[in-house]
Amino acid sequence: MPFALPVGHKFSCIALANAGVVRELRTPIDLGDGLWIVLEPPFDFEAHWREWLGTSRVEYLSRANLVVLAHHASATVEVVDGENEALTRKCFSLLYALFLVEIFHYDGGIILSGGNVRSTVNVRQVSNLETLLRPNGVNTARIDAALIQRASTIAAGIRAVHSPGRRSERLNRGFHAWIRGMMENYGDDRLHQFIRATEGIIKPAIGQSRKQFMHRGQVFAGNSSKATTLLGELYDLRGLAEHLHRLDSVSETVALRRAYQAQLLASTVYERIFSNSHLQAAFGTDAAIDAFWKQTWAQQTKVWGSPIDLEAVAKARFTRPF
Repeated sequence: MPFALPVGHKFSCIALANAGVVRELRTPIDLGDGLWIVLEPPFDFEAHWREWLGTSRVEYLSRANLVVLAHHASATVEVVDGENEALTRKCFSLLYALFLVEIFHYDGGIILSGGNVRSTVNVRQVSNLETLLRPNGVNTARIDAALIQRASTIAAGIRAVHSPGRRSERLNRGFHAWIRGMMENYGDDRLHQFIRATEGIIKPAIGQSRKQFMHRGQVFAGNSSKATTLLGELYDLRGLAEHLHRLDSVSETVALRRAYQAQLLASTVYERIFSNSHLQAAFGTDAAIDAFWKQTWAQQTKVWGSPIDLEAVAKARFTRPF
């Protein structure tokens, strides 16, 4: 059944085709404030809109089974303007949140924006989604209702730190490095961007980058000797990738695993921050980040919470033997 978009409402949506969703999810999920997850093609378009979209895009939409949709009432429903852009950003906040918390299959996406004009859903803008890629060698999972609710909380945090008037410049730049990492095809380029994303939060001093990355990163990844060694290796591989050197110091299997662990570390860091308003404040400005890292270890770990065991998670999800 098509989504019931109210008359006079604008919408934007990101439709993913053949996404890895559990079979139990069938009905739309209302996440509040006009944000929805729809588990089928959202609209039945009239013939002229189907012709305008083109056969390939219409066929693509017919395979959509995970649609992030945002809508609200508008006095200018027939016009594409900043309202549509804001709705699209809202959709992206939830899409990014889903990728922060899980690795799942999908066959590409399409972005639509428009409105319900006199009981007819009109599409005013359409574009292909730039693909967010999965890491090689990692088992995928399926999206369920609990994961969607978890992502909804994260998405609210993403919107909060990107809202007008917030001075979260370093946090935003670090998160945009995470987005770029998700779009990179090669493991070394992915690793480079994900470690940059984590550096955005660690904020190492010039000349002490490796040392402080290893030391401060223990708050996120644990303070065992194994975790510290891994953080150092990730940083060294990031340096090789940054200077366009091949990652010949490790085998292909290890390189893939390290790229996944770099993604896992960055994703966990940003998921934790976006899920917690206190952490958003703690890492919201350069001054706040400096103040956090001046605290004692006990204070830092109390604020941050339990670290992630990068080796244990990789062992559980990585498809190649260690």
